[in-house]
Amino acid sequence: MSLVENIKSLCSEIGISIPKLEATLGLSRGSVYNWDKNSPSIDKLERVANYLKVSVDYLLDRGTIFDLGPYIEEERLEQGLSAEEFSTLLDIDVTELVKYEEQEIPITEDLVDKMMGIFGITFPEFLDKYGLFDMEIPSQFKGDVNSYLAFNDAKERDSSETYELETIAAHHDGDEFTKEELEEIERFKEFVKMRRKDS
Repeated sequence: MSLVENIKSLCSEIGISIPKLEATLGLSRGSVYNWDKNSPSIDKLERVANYLKVSVDYLLDRGTIFDLGPYIEEERLEQGLSAEEFSTLLDIDVTELVKYEEQEIPITEDLVDKMMGIFGITFPEFLDKYGLFDMEIPSQFKGDVNSYLAFNDAKERDSSETYELETIAAHHDGDEFTKEELEEIERFKEFVKMRRKDS
């Protein structure tokens, strides 16, 4: 998005118009609409960013992701893509791509998503491949970062859901249970009672 589009979108989120924003911040009427053609001063950008509670980088649609450049370049080369081919696929100028790869400018999340789509891998897979994934993947997932993350998401969803407890009448008179099995049944009963108290 352009600078003006970003400002317009943020204004709409908080329910004000750009003319109202200009008046509130003491900017000349219609000045914000010209900012895509004539760059505003850093002071004006900071005032707008502070008012909208975002960073100047966010307003300018700059990225916040550093430190991936060399890995992106390595993956691009591994996939047999020249800088020109990759930049064309990304719909950016090749000089901009070089700046990303040389870590001169940060990358936006949208651009990272687009890059991963071209590479044919997810961002967590990319991070894991280059030793940047910051979570330990348990051995039962055999290094599959996507399965591990899906498992964690499902576990989180399950823990946040509430379940209706159905009353189950269970009698074990006359059944043959070992002492250990009876102890386990008692522990389970205590667990159910404890969960009932927490609800």
